[in-house]
Amino acid sequence: MRVLSLSRIKSMGGILICPSRASSSSAYINHYEILGVKPTATLKEIKTAYYSLSKKHHPDTNPDRKDEAAKMFTQVAESYEILSSEDKRKAYDLTRRPMGTRRASSAHPVRGFTDLDIDYKNFEAFQKNARRRQQRRDQFVYEWPDEFSQGDRPFRRPREFRSVFDEATERVSAHKDSRTVQREMEELRREMEREQERIARRYPMPTFEEMKNAKRRKDMEEQRKYTAGLLSAMTIGAFLYLLIRT
Repeated sequence: MRVLSLSRIKSMGGILICPSRASSSSAYINHYEILGVKPTATLKEIKTAYYSLSKKHHPDTNPDRKDEAAKMFTQVAESYEILSSEDKRKAYDLTRRPMGTRRASSAHPVRGFTDLDIDYKNFEAFQKNARRRQQRRDQFVYEWPDEFSQGDRPFRRPREFRSVFDEATERVSAHKDSRTVQREMEELRREMEREQERIARRYPMPTFEEMKNAKRRKDMEEQRKYTAGLLSAMTIGAFLYLLIRT
């Protein structure tokens, strides 16, 4: 049996680094910040923010800085396109979750479970390190209820169960090494970038006059419906009045 040196065992322990937003900070776009809303904003709040910002940054309303306004208008439109769609918003929120960085302790080098080529003279230390890794890996935190340890004493108020399980993190990183997780997150980030490029190519930028005409047509349609309803009510009222008089 070949015995590994301590320096090689330490090097095999390595550092487990999960990808975070910092790995793609250069391409990351905060769509919530662009629209000026919180990540918990409702669809109505997102629509309201989009309508306000689209008028504010429209190139026709900013003739002295048309290029800058056009860029902001496009960013606002792209952010609204993503956040107004339930599926696209969920995928975008997943890319915003920081995965964090975990490092192995220098005093207790981390050994892989599949590494059978180890020094079994130090097997007891290996078992201790394995238990420590398992404890760090567990995502649930349980508190033992007082009822099981009080015997015949009156029951006290039971402690509350609390969980620190993160479903999204577990779904991405469970049973996967750091390279696999990093590759999947990179593919997801690139897919989001391609989607943003498709939106930028196909998203029409209406002129300010067209936006005003659309709003005017909407107001006229609402006024027409209101007038028609009012005339109908007056006609019915007059008919009932004549019917009662006769």
